[in-house]
Amino acid sequence: MAPPRVLHVITGLAHGGAEMLLVRMLDELGDERAGHSVLSLRPRWPLAEQIEEMGVPVHALGMSGVPTPADIFRLGRFLRRTPVDVIQTWMLHSNVLVGLTARIVGRSPVVWGVHVTDVSRSIQGTKAVLLQRLEALCSWFVPSCIVACSVSAHRVMDRLRYRRRRIVTILNGFDVAQFKPDPTARSEVRGELGISPTTVVVGHVARFHPMKDHPTLLAAAGKVLDQVPDLRFVLVGDGVTADNPELRALAAPLGDRVMMLGRRTDMPRLLNAFDLAVQSSSIGEALPLVIGEAMATGLPVVSTRGGDAEDLIADAGTTTPVGDPTALAEAMIGLIAIDPEQRAELGGRGRARISDRYAMRRMVEGYRKTWAEVSSADDPASHPPVEASAS
Repeated sequence: MAPPRVLHVITGLAHGGAEMLLVRMLDELGDERAGHSVLSLRPRWPLAEQIEEMGVPVHALGMSGVPTPADIFRLGRFLRRTPVDVIQTWMLHSNVLVGLTARIVGRSPVVWGVHVTDVSRSIQGTKAVLLQRLEALCSWFVPSCIVACSVSAHRVMDRLRYRRRRIVTILNGFDVAQFKPDPTARSEVRGELGISPTTVVVGHVARFHPMKDHPTLLAAAGKVLDQVPDLRFVLVGDGVTADNPELRALAAPLGDRVMMLGRRTDMPRLLNAFDLAVQSSSIGEALPLVIGEAMATGLPVVSTRGGDAEDLIADAGTTTPVGDPTALAEAMIGLIAIDPEQRAELGGRGRARISDRYAMRRMVEGYRKTWAEVSSADDPASHPPVEASAS
């Protein structure tokens, strides 16, 4: 029996976590991705070309802001005319809008992908909170299956009364062949950044967004630099540049010991320049991709306890409470104080954990199993999915 044809629908194709996960999933599918296509609700953004280079067609509706009746009409027409066996949606907006539209035009099955945990008014805004509540309501009659990317996301959906029998947990996966220790890359990147081979470098990778909590990070960085002056913090991500006035003000007291590189497209290479990775996220994270990528690269990690971070890191680093710069600083100082061999041992432990439990192939196999189940059901809208958990 041929694998099902899958249409992936995602809000946009910028360089975000879920978007990069989609790219890496398609890459892992190999020849099987010939039956896959991608629809971006927003305009064609940077990742569209990368996906098309794999031979996967990309379509874009060009929506902006709140969908108009014309947007919804065009979406419905596209779904009705596109011959696929499964519609796989990614993230909150796509789950609700595409799921409801697919039901209206008579297209199923729809598989939702949930990649967040709690949505907060103070961080994501009131509209996002209301949309998550609407998603919970729609879960009872729209999707054939709901994929939680983490145990914490599954737990939040239970609390918000999503339809429990529809939920399966398929943990995010990481490409350990792409993200790996590379001494040559370490030397090259440090040379490009003007950082000596012996300077300890702490890396932080996250777009500029309230959920990523750069204020807590930089407050902690100041405490670390008070005790370890010969240190560099390297910050990477969309909006993380000296042109950002809020970041510039937060980082000003730290001088040139904080480098802000903005978006980078060479993350497997860049991570090798770090000695440890830190994440400062507040609520909303599910299973942070950058933590797993850093661990696969052989880096020890310090992270706040968002989503599945504590279970993901286990004994390959340290976790701290959300929003506590003192605890975050103390954890970083603890890892900086140990010798490089001990940090390498922690990093090796983390890479082994990613390879054993969070490899990309395991995630893709979980999705394959789910797509095959819902596409072969007599009535996908009422048939409970098989237990496809990859946890």
